[in-house]
Amino acid sequence: YSGGATCPSLLLEPSRTNLAPYSEYIEGLALTDLTPTPNATISPEGLQNAYKVLTGTAGSEQIAAADTSTTGNVKTQSVYIKEDSGVQWIRLIQLRSGFSNSASTWFDIQNGVKGSKEQNGTTSVVDDATKIEDAGNGWYRLTLVCTDSTNNTNFDTRVRTAIANGSGTRVSNGSYFVWGYQMESDASYPTSYIPNHSGGSVTRGADDASNTNTIDSDNDFTFYFESTLIPENFGGKYFDNQSNGYLSGYNIGGSNLRHRYSGTNYGFTAPEGVFKYLIRKDSTNMKFYLNGVLEYTITTLPTGTNDLELLGGKVHKTLLFPEALSDADCITLTTL
Repeated sequence: YSGGATCPSLLLEPSRTNLAPYSEYIEGLALTDLTPTPNATISPEGLQNAYKVLTGTAGSEQIAAADTSTTGNVKTQSVYIKEDSGVQWIRLIQLRSGFSNSASTWFDIQNGVKGSKEQNGTTSVVDDATKIEDAGNGWYRLTLVCTDSTNNTNFDTRVRTAIANGSGTRVSNGSYFVWGYQMESDASYPTSYIPNHSGGSVTRGADDASNTNTIDSDNDFTFYFESTLIPENFGGKYFDNQSNGYLSGYNIGGSNLRHRYSGTNYGFTAPEGVFKYLIRKDSTNMKFYLNGVLEYTITTLPTGTNDLELLGGKVHKTLLFPEALSDADCITLTTL
């Protein structure tokens, strides 16, 4: 996963539901004044399964899908669009109860630029999360995030053309390519594409990362962990062998890091924000470093195979070395 990462990393996402009944079969959605052509070009997934839609002359064209969920007053609508002929501006719209409570944003699919917005009634655009992203090969992913101050949960979505930025007039006799229609409920930002061919909704399970039975505590090792502290929703274990009485991780529901062995706790308050944490073991002792500082040294050592578990939180990086790094290297590696 790239996303600006400078080394190999994992994209771990929460569970999300695509409420759009058909994400690729555009004819399964509600179409007005549009002529759809299936398999017209290569989609962002590299298959020839994207639709071309041709607008008519009535000036009323749109693609629509209703959100009938009952959770969350923040909705994220996203769709992949590629320019074809006569269409420069695409308008995404979310309606809470008709246009009296609605919000929309215009997107320039020629230049990859987000345009103006319109807000009515109690429904508003979440500006920072609403965006246009280059998906390669002329494709853009358009995302509109809206919220309703009345905590209403049912939104409808629209995709329309526009003759100009901020205009409500639609394009006649124009065309564009479309793929990957998605509507996520109780969602303040878009997650990666969730294919839906069901006619209903599809839920993707939450991602997690675990790597068990990889640390042989009878040998030397160094385990490095970089994360952002989220004490209110993270009670994770980093390095665990309960049968040997050893645990390192967060206190459940608290803001402490702790190291526990044979009933003894070694703990300290973890700082807010990003922290760098390291466990180093050699044949005589085990050392714990936090943000460039040696916090504890213990001589009672774990034995056997221990499990490495990474649960929740904002995990930025983990490294496991099959050797005990020097004290100087441990300080360098953990210094913010």
